[in-house]
Amino acid sequence: MTSERMQSGSTAESHDPVREYAAALCDDALTAEQARHLAELLNGSNDARVRFVEYLFLHGELHWGLAATLPSQAGAVRSVPSMGDVSPASCGAAAALLPMSEGGVAGRVARRRGAGGRRGLRAVVGALLTAAVAVILAVVLVGSWRSIDVHPAEPSARIVETFGAVWDGDAAPELGQPLDPKQWWTLASGLAKVETPAGATFIVEGPARWAAAGSNHLRLAVGGVSAEVPHAARGFCVETPTARVIDEGTSFGVRVEPDGLSEVHVFVGRVAVVAGSTDVPTLILDEGRSIAWLPSQRDRLARLPLAPANEDRFARTMPSASSGSVARLRQAMLEHPRLIHLFSFEAVDSSACLQDAKGDLHLHRIVMSGGDGGGSLRTRVRGRDPTSRGVRFYRASRDGDRVGVGLVSERTFVPPTEMTIELVARFDAQPRAAGGIFSAVATRSSRKQCGFLVTAVDDGRLAHLFDADSPWTMPPGDPFWRPLIGTTGDWHYLCVRLEQEDANTRVSSFAANLTQGERSLRCLVNSVLMTGHAASGPLAVGCGFADDLTHAYPWAGVIDELAIYDVALATEILQRHLDLLWSAPRSTVIP
Repeated sequence: MTSERMQSGSTAESHDPVREYAAALCDDALTAEQARHLAELLNGSNDARVRFVEYLFLHGELHWGLAATLPSQAGAVRSVPSMGDVSPASCGAAAALLPMSEGGVAGRVARRRGAGGRRGLRAVVGALLTAAVAVILAVVLVGSWRSIDVHPAEPSARIVETFGAVWDGDAAPELGQPLDPKQWWTLASGLAKVETPAGATFIVEGPARWAAAGSNHLRLAVGGVSAEVPHAARGFCVETPTARVIDEGTSFGVRVEPDGLSEVHVFVGRVAVVAGSTDVPTLILDEGRSIAWLPSQRDRLARLPLAPANEDRFARTMPSASSGSVARLRQAMLEHPRLIHLFSFEAVDSSACLQDAKGDLHLHRIVMSGGDGGGSLRTRVRGRDPTSRGVRFYRASRDGDRVGVGLVSERTFVPPTEMTIELVARFDAQPRAAGGIFSAVATRSSRKQCGFLVTAVDDGRLAHLFDADSPWTMPPGDPFWRPLIGTTGDWHYLCVRLEQEDANTRVSSFAANLTQGERSLRCLVNSVLMTGHAASGPLAVGCGFADDLTHAYPWAGVIDELAIYDVALATEILQRHLDLLWSAPRSTVIP
């Protein structure tokens, strides 16, 4: 009976391409062009889908019926050719194409054939096997359609521009190529600008770990991102570990710190912040406002205080190729053959960012003998520009020389006979008229033998000391000299050049206030012969040592980059390094 029905159906519809293609599929003879045409027919007609599934049911029933009558050849029945692994998504697509419920296509086929016939156990089993064959064949067909791109994947976001980008991992994303939605990227430093198919653009600031999870969806595990979303791309979503930020055609920034602290700043328009698994907005954040929360505060997000939005926390535009940056300076440092130690503080991991990028003089956190006073050292804070990160040290407002948090090397640092120390640093404290010591780089081996290599003292002058029984060496206080620290919070490019001569050291120091736009080096100390040498011992960064060798004199502010060379770099080289922080070079050294 089954064969008669198939024969009559074939005669009545001998020119039905759906059945012809179904037959070719069952015979493993369906070409790519036929599969494409079949997909178009099935997508365009519900009746075509019913005829297609009916044929598969009939074919499967005949297949199993013949297998039952020929038990000796049951093992020789040819299986459906493999199309590779079937993903859950493929199975989902097959289920959508062939719903096996009573009201689905398969159910309609069963009713069309009549449900009142004689059904024994064998018939029930046969029907179930027939359904299984149909589903398997449909899954194979779906896999075939995907292999020939009948239904292309959702468009992917693309990186359209980078600046100073350094990527962690075995592979880096290619400029202009689609980003795999399942791939997480780690941008160690620099910037990457991404465009989504929906029209949104966002700039990722390293160090960051992120994934372009869809055509209008960004996942941000750690790092910072600023987004510009036109009206056509409304609904762009930034998903963090504790919330989702959904825009409404706006400009905003999101930052996630390694400790889980999250921030949202709205520059234009407004965004919805959704905490937890619900789709109901927890908070509507309007233009000019920001909010920050820890993971433990997610459930009471709507009750947290708001603050003004801070655009300076984010890179909202990409620098030009000729723009200066800390990233360009860092690259020049790394390329110099006499570099022996580099602390760039760029890694995503809070411990890895304290590693020596050139040698093995790795750093660890140290609390002053007087305690931390309730403060803490913070890694991965924003550096002088968006291409860099730094470490912010802690110094107590009272008894600051003894209370704070800094860094010290795990190994002994032996200063070479010639040495240049180069750093980019910010000073955040208000210097006192006298008595304050703020150490950025120092060593010490005894009460007498010390090495205050880069230190701000008194009213903010850059000072040096190698013999504790000798006076500080610092720039003179005449009217033509300007203090190192002009305004609290200024960024500075600092250089100290040391050359040992017998029992003494010849010192030259230079500075440029980056915040105030200085593009030429100022010579602060010009080839002054000082008593003693820089002592061997642990290298202190962001602090120093008291005469009893306890840690003291913490720096108040941020250190972005710190490089140490085993040569006295020429002033012209230092000026070229300073030029890398600006787009237009200058060549003058102010005496």
